[in-house]
Amino acid sequence: MTHRLYLSELQDLSSADSIIELNREQSHYLSRVLRLKTGAQLLCFDGRGTEWQASIATIDNRRCTLTLQARIREQTATRPVLTLAVSWLKGAAMDTVMQKATELGADSIQVLRSERSNVLLDEKRTANKLNHWRQITISAAEQCGRLFVPDLGAPLSLAELLERGFDGRRLMLDLDAPLLDAGRQREALSLLVGPEGGWTDSERALARSHNIALCGLGGLTLRAETVPLAALAAVQHSWGWSD
Repeated sequence: MTHRLYLSELQDLSSADSIIELNREQSHYLSRVLRLKTGAQLLCFDGRGTEWQASIATIDNRRCTLTLQARIREQTATRPVLTLAVSWLKGAAMDTVMQKATELGADSIQVLRSERSNVLLDEKRTANKLNHWRQITISAAEQCGRLFVPDLGAPLSLAELLERGFDGRRLMLDLDAPLLDAGRQREALSLLVGPEGGWTDSERALARSHNIALCGLGGLTLRAETVPLAALAAVQHSWGWSD
């Protein structure tokens, strides 16, 4: 198994034989968790479309250096963006959404503060949560082979989000609404998903006033963390699971 490692600094490197010094946490992970040795091969990606083959030049639990060998994949972010705007869920449910949405191809994840969101955190704790979720999306991208790490937006109310506008189609997931139909053609698409208690009537009215269609996932009542993942899977299936 070839291990993958996210390194944002790769964006500033363009030649083979470049040496990268990892931080203490990354060095510990490679040496103590994966137990890799000098000369071991791994893949490094920058989260923005470029991946390199690399080898470990030196390693211990505090300091590890890599030698870049060859750029093996490069992809320009030219495809239409798939955005998941998801209401802030309690506890580990949000961690699950961040991880699986990354695996399911979300290009952008926007956190929403909806009227029935049951999470109230101060600015510092919110910043800590965003950093925690960012690390989850990075780990998920490392594991699943994606070249891109999703953009992650700080919490906004539905009104604030709608004021910013969207590119492409916009769909709000809701109970008892017509079935989600993403179409066969990949296009810019934003999926809006509510909290545990669902959208309020005023939020539905606000969405309609911005020409956002309501759609559903059938007759079953799904858990709040299941809805965004089922919706993303349905969209990807309609689009043929293309990269």
